[in-house]
Amino acid sequence: MHILISGLVYYLAGSAIAGFIMGAGFATNLRGRSNERQVKSLQSIGTYVPLDLDGIDGGLIAQSGHQRPTIVYVHGRSANRMEMAPLARAMFNEGYNAVLWDSTSRQISYGPKEIEQVRKIVEVIRNDPHVVGTEIYIVGFSLGGAIAIGAASADTEHHIRGIVADSAYADLRNVASRYVTAFGVIPKVVAWPARTIAFATARSMHEIEFENRNPADWADQVTCPVLLIHGKSDKRIPFNNSEQILERLQADKELWLVDGAGHTKAFSTSSGEYVRRVRDFLDRIASRN
Repeated sequence: MHILISGLVYYLAGSAIAGFIMGAGFATNLRGRSNERQVKSLQSIGTYVPLDLDGIDGGLIAQSGHQRPTIVYVHGRSANRMEMAPLARAMFNEGYNAVLWDSTSRQISYGPKEIEQVRKIVEVIRNDPHVVGTEIYIVGFSLGGAIAIGAASADTEHHIRGIVADSAYADLRNVASRYVTAFGVIPKVVAWPARTIAFATARSMHEIEFENRNPADWADQVTCPVLLIHGKSDKRIPFNNSEQILERLQADKELWLVDGAGHTKAFSTSSGEYVRRVRDFLDRIASRN
C-alpha cells in the first residue's frame, strides 16, 4: 500500500510539473526569430519594403516598378517567417508579392493578437504602390492557417480577397489535448491530470480561452473563397480537422487532401502541384470582377 501511495504521489506531482511546463510552452513560440542572414536571403527575392508596425518584424517583397496581387503569409506556432519562404519564393515567380513577418512577442494568443496583426498588415499594404489593393490574400500553415480563417471571419471591410489554410486545426482544445498525449501515444486517462493543469496554466497565465478560439466556429463568418489543404498522413492535426472546417464554411470552398503528406508537408511533398493549385485558386478569384 505504501508503494502504491508513493507511486500515486509521484505520478500526480510529475503530472503537475509536466502540466505547468506544457501550459506555459503551449502559449509560447520557442523558435528563434529570423536572423540577419535569413532576412537578407528574403531581400534577394525582390524589392524589400520593411513593415512599420508595432509588434511586427517583417516586410513586403515586391517587384520594382510593378503593381501586383499580394499574399500575406502566416507561419505556424513553432516556426518563424522562414517556414513560409520557399512557398513565397515560388508564388513570387508566379506573379504574387509576398509579406513575410514575425511577431516581436513570443506569446501566442491563438486568435485575438494574431488576427489583429494580420488585419493591420493588410490595411497598411493596401496603400503600397507595389500592391493591387483589391487583390490581397492570406496563406497560413497550421496555426497560421487557423489565423487566416480568423482574420477572414473578422474582415467586415472585405479587404481579404481569399485565403489558403494548410493543416489548420478545427478545435483548439482538441488539438491541445493531442499534444499533451504526444499525439495519441499516451492514453487520455493517464494524461488527464497533466492536461487539466496545462489548460489551467494557459488560461490563467496567458488568458487563452479555449472555448472561443476555434476556426470551425469562425468559419461560418468567412465570406471570401477558401482553399483548405491537408496531408492525409498528418499525425499532429489529422485531416478530419479540415473536413470539419469545410463543413462549417458558407463561402466558396475547396479541400485538397494530399496523399503521403504529414503536418504542413504538402508543399514539400508535391511542390509543383501545390503551386499550381494555389495559383489556379487565386486566379479564379481574381477573374470574378
